[in-house]
Formats: sequence, structure tokens, C-alpha cells
Amino acid sequence: MRTIYKHIIYFFAIAALSACTTTGKRNDLASNSKLQDPIVGQSGSSNFVISKIKRKHWIQIRKSTKNPSKKLYATLAAGAWDAAEIEARNHLQKHPKDEGALTALIIASSMQRKHPLAAYYAGLLEKYHQPSAESLNARGLAAVTAPKASIEDFQKAVQLFHQSFYSTTTEIAAGLNLGRLYLELGDAQGASEIFAEARKRCNDCLPSLIGNGVANSRLRNLDRARTAFKLVLKVDPYHPQALYRLALISKEDRKLEQAKRYLDLLMVHSKSKDYVITKKAEELVRTLDSQSDVSNIAFDDSDLKDTTKDNKQDDPLIKVNSEP
Repeated sequence: MRTIYKHIIYFFAIAALSACTTTGKRNDLASNSKLQDPIVGQSGSSNFVISKIKRKHWIQIRKSTKNPSKKLYATLAAGAWDAAEIEARNHLQKHPKDEGALTALIIASSMQRKHPLAAYYAGLLEKYHQPSAESLNARGLAAVTAPKASIEDFQKAVQLFHQSFYSTTTEIAAGLNLGRLYLELGDAQGASEIFAEARKRCNDCLPSLIGNGVANSRLRNLDRARTAFKLVLKVDPYHPQALYRLALISKEDRKLEQAKRYLDLLMVHSKSKDYVITKKAEELVRTLDSQSDVSNIAFDDSDLKDTTKDNKQDDPLIKVNSEP
């Protein structure tokens, strides 16, 4: 079943970053001492990050196949997390140690934000089999999203995400989580390196570009940050984070009119769904208008934020580990 899993997962097109993260939704990562919006996966349904086959195709596979393993992973690929959880549980009743079904439960539980439950299944998987990128990432998510996460939990999560990310060259999600956690902990250099590697692995997916841009902004590598954010705009011309960050960089370069143009685009195209960042953009516009001496305007290097909390296209990324 595990072999089938790897081949099917390679074509996954499931939920995007909340981001995105998040995958993709969101609050400032440093606002309440825990990582908001962790990334549980690396491909997307409505806002595709890595997509090979559309959701309707997976639904057709689920309806037509008689193979229980293919049906289970088609259910996952279609984004039916609750149904996938039920199917995986049923499979485990007959095959209690099945690695593929345990992995499916880790994915389904993570996508439903049941991180403690996902960590439980990760523990079972590691008990009966070797640790996998999925199980390590799930345990890291459970640690970092604990209600009263401590610095020790963060350090544990760093170790788990790091181990997951470097357990295989195809792992992506754990690297995105690790990069964001490094930003939370104030390690911009570490975040920059992790996001740079993630960019290679996911072919410049949006979460990796945003993270890399933020990290380089903090390191004052503004040319690199600008390049990353402009690559985001090539895919999504009105991406609120990219527009806002580019406005900040333009302000730093004393290009006030250019900064205002980025902010105008942001407010016109994202106001209804990105309230928090729109308010920040409005505040920045007022600041630009009120300052005659640009040198008096402080550069904003606030934490990576996913501000589309209520934007349903930005669901967290599903954690899948794909090998061709």
C-alpha cells in the first residue's frame, strides 16, 4: 500500500497555503508565542501550489476504482479529509500496522487541524515502521501548535522539522514550517537558507518565495527580497503580502510613488478578503503622505504574516511526501 501511496501522492493537488500556509488565515507568527498556520503539506486545491491532476479527476477515480488503497488516496487527493479518516480507520481494523493507512490518518488529521491526533498516529507509525517525513512533520506540528507551547516545544519542533526536511530531497512542507519557525525565533539567516532550499524543491512555490523574501528583508538583502516578491506577482499579480512587502522596500529605496502604487493595487484588489493587511497598507499610505523626509520613516520588518484568515482559498497545505 505504501508503494501505491508514493505513486499516487506524486500527483496530489490538494489544499493551498494559508499559508500559507500556508500552506494557506492568519495572525502574526509572533503574536501569541506559537506558530500560527503551520503548513501541513505541499500542494493545493483552489490556489494550486503544486498541481498535477485536478480534484474532479480524483473524485472520478474514487468512484470507479475497486482497489481500497487507490480509493483511500483518491479521497485524500480530493480533499475529503473526514471521509479519508473513516476509510483509513476501516482499513486499519483489518490491517492494524499498515503504513499507508497510518500515513493517510496523519494527513487527514493534520488537515482537520487535529494535530495531537496526527501526532498519535505518527507515534504508531514510528512504532511499527521507520520514522517518515510525514510522521516527523506531524509531531513537529503538534509541538508548535500546543495550547501552551514553550520555548522547549519550539526547540523540539525545530529538530523534528529539520529531521523531516532532510530525510528526503522531495520533502517540502517540513522545510516551510521550519523556515517560518526560524522567523518566529528571530533567526532570519537560518530561515533564508531553509526557504532557499525549499524554493528549489517546490519550483518556487508561493510559500517558499514569501518566506524567502521576508527573511531577506530582515537581513537587509533588499534586492533578493524584491526579486522573490516580484516572482510571486508573476503568479498572483495582486498577492497582498508581496504587494505590501514591495511597498516597504520601495519606501526604503525612497521611491514613494512606486510604494503608493503597490499599496493602491493591494487595497483595490484585496480589501474584501485581507482586512488586516489592508489596514496596515492604509496606515503606511498615511505615513508616506505625512512624511516629507523619507529618512524619518522606519523600515517595517515585522514577522511573516498570513492575513487571509477568512479567505477559504488559503487553506493549510496538506502534508504529503511525494517521490516519483
